[in-house]
Amino acid sequence: MRFHKAVIGLLVVLALAGAVCGTDAQTKVLVKNVSDGEILIFDDGSVYEVLPGDNIVASLWLGMSECLIIDRSARYKGRIIEWYEIVNLDDKEKVGARRLR
Repeated sequence: MRFHKAVIGLLVVLALAGAVCGTDAQTKVLVKNVSDGEILIFDDGSVYEVLPGDNIVASLWLGMSECLIIDRSARYKGRIIEWYEIVNLDDKEKVGARRLR
């Protein structure tokens, strides 16, 4: 849990500092919402773990929702850090996540 809080804090700092390096986006359909929004499974078989705190928002997302998956990355102390923003286009809500598969 402490690790997740550190990652979230780092992402906030990077976003505020304008250090985001790259973005790529694609549209997918949500197939399954697992563990009250902690895990999201999409039509192409991809699986994302929603960042702590954001799972409250994702817990209400329904299957068959169209989502935009935005690949984000930033350089921090010489390392590239990657995460994803998942935007539910039906509900107009956004969560942060990391890709599991």
